[in-house]
Amino acid sequence: MLHKRSLLLFQLPAARRHFLNTLATYLLVVALSAFAFWPMAHTMRDAVQSARLDARKGNATAALAHLERQIQTIQDAFLYLSSQKGFDRVSLIRAEVEPRDYIAMIDARDFLASIRGANSLIEDILVSYEHNDIVLTARFVFDSRASFADYYGNEALLHMLTRSPEEPQYAQPAMLTETELHLPSITPQGCRVLPYYFPIFSRSNPVKPYGCVVVLLNCEQIESILFPAAAQNSERFEILDSAGNHLSGDLALLRVPENNPIAIGDMRYTWFSIAGKTLSLRIAVPSAVFAEYAQPVLKVLARYLLVGLALGVAASMVSAARVTRPVRKILLELRESGAALDRDRNAYALIVQSMGAILEKANRLDAVTQAAHDERQNRQIERLISGWSTDLQIEGIPQQSTLCYTLFQANNAQPNATLGPLLTNYMRRLLPRDCIVQLLDAESLCILSACESETEREAFANQMERLFSEMGTLFGAEIHGFISPLCLRPEEISCAFAAAKLASYAQQDAAPSLVRIIPKSEATNLSLTIPGQTELLHMLLAGKEDEACQFIQRSFRASGGPNVGMEQIYYAVRLVILMAMQQQNLSFPLSLYHSGLAPEENIEALIQAASQLCQALNEGKRSHNEQLLAQILAYIDAHFSDAGLYHATLAQAIGISEKYLSNFVKEQTGRTVSDLLQTHRLETARDLLLHTTKPVNDIWLSCGFASHNTFYKAFKRAYGLSPSELRALGGQ
Repeated sequence: MLHKRSLLLFQLPAARRHFLNTLATYLLVVALSAFAFWPMAHTMRDAVQSARLDARKGNATAALAHLERQIQTIQDAFLYLSSQKGFDRVSLIRAEVEPRDYIAMIDARDFLASIRGANSLIEDILVSYEHNDIVLTARFVFDSRASFADYYGNEALLHMLTRSPEEPQYAQPAMLTETELHLPSITPQGCRVLPYYFPIFSRSNPVKPYGCVVVLLNCEQIESILFPAAAQNSERFEILDSAGNHLSGDLALLRVPENNPIAIGDMRYTWFSIAGKTLSLRIAVPSAVFAEYAQPVLKVLARYLLVGLALGVAASMVSAARVTRPVRKILLELRESGAALDRDRNAYALIVQSMGAILEKANRLDAVTQAAHDERQNRQIERLISGWSTDLQIEGIPQQSTLCYTLFQANNAQPNATLGPLLTNYMRRLLPRDCIVQLLDAESLCILSACESETEREAFANQMERLFSEMGTLFGAEIHGFISPLCLRPEEISCAFAAAKLASYAQQDAAPSLVRIIPKSEATNLSLTIPGQTELLHMLLAGKEDEACQFIQRSFRASGGPNVGMEQIYYAVRLVILMAMQQQNLSFPLSLYHSGLAPEENIEALIQAASQLCQALNEGKRSHNEQLLAQILAYIDAHFSDAGLYHATLAQAIGISEKYLSNFVKEQTGRTVSDLLQTHRLETARDLLLHTTKPVNDIWLSCGFASHNTFYKAFKRAYGLSPSELRALGGQ
């Protein structure tokens, strides 16, 4: 005989209905999660464990590789679903998909067959759509108590939804009832079995259960499924064991005859039976009811999927030296999707905290990478603007031979294309052996070839033009070539090279006629270098218009006279302005040097170009600052009633660091973040006191204050009156 108090855990109205609806909900969870989240949870767990192990060993590359493979697995799963019925990952995570679309999406049996193991308890799950009803047909086979316990006692699904520890004898009191539960093992008919507790969720609160059912198992088969007795004055049922013997008047073994549908609430159960080791159920659920049950369940699963992924990536990033593009993209999408999952505040806060930590680390890595990039760029600029001091190697070419050379540059190249080495290797394979290919920088190189006559020079020029065209197609770049006339003596090469360099910056599509042979004495005046060019570039990129214009004027005044080296200084400054435009993806007309104009007019053209560039950059910064400030103020206005909104959570929600948020708000408003929040809350509370009759306790709660004492002190300090005094005076 069972002890009465052993199973009378709760006084539940309509116990039969809640039991069946709860069991149906679990089966819906299994059906939905089996082809959506369940395989991802296992692969994600394995990948995260491997990544953490690699991270502890200091192998950041392997850790990232594990996580990238897992992210690809998740993406593949979403792509698989999207190929069925137009799903996308955001709608699936937010559970905003129409119920009917779930059914048209997939026959779960085939998918389960591919993912379940040989020891799976799920024998068959089929979801179909019939007459505006979602019909779920499911069969579970349990070989023994151990298989049932392993599946429901240790797997993540039960743990997520019941919030119970591994040992089921000690249920979680905070989640189930105010009174601690101590349930002994129950032994009907002398066979010791173990009770498992399944919570019952209401539709109004799909997170916190208000009751539970108990499954009793023995070593061979499911003995019986019992549920608490109904509330007082409600119907009592007989309790039968598998042999048909009466056990108690307070418990019931539920049996639904096959092919005899019964309606309990909104659900129609066609058959429900326990035969030996098999549990079978067929349920017809209206679409709206299905959505009501499925969406909260999917949201719970999505919460844990997001938190697990966030924590896994965060743990591995501790030892990682970089954040890859796929990881960053997934994190941003998950953070946006997680905004809809705010029912469970703890889970949502954990998501935001984890995402914020990861993105903050990503921003730090970006800053380090950008600093290294800036340093490399500065070195390259110094090299480029120092006159391209390259010692061309001409050993092997007969001293008496005449030479010609080609200097060419590649513009508008595809992103991340390393053109210099590619062009060099390509040219070395195609050109004759007596040609020398010299790499100058990442995008330019020089080719020297011995030519005995003008005819050979023309043939060489034609060959180079064909190569320019081929390489432009091959590397996705626009390639400009500058072919020199014949050099009578090897010592003229450096002079001709300097002339071609100047011509290349004077006109991007320069014709061969622009390249001229000049005496060596003039070569010293062809350097595209002026002191402080790096500082000028930094001024332009920072939008310092006045400083940049003054620098340009000083450069010309320091030349020694209005006509001494004017052209060289002009093109040196013009080169820096072009570099700044290229880095900021801007394009303005920038005229060439006109010898027929007065020097002041040429200088004014450069100053106007520099001013236009700085103004465009500053306007972009102002627009960005205005948008960011509006976003911050709008978020405060929408969430000020949340007592958990403070400096750190605001920074995480906006997607910037706490330090940047503090400095930005102080710079834009002259106030601190805490001051903005406090002022908004106090002004709202003041308006509510003056224009509503809400109690003071309701007002401070709705305005996001942590306690009445905090509200009272802040209000008194701001207005010189207590809230009650202000209301009594009517704001006068």
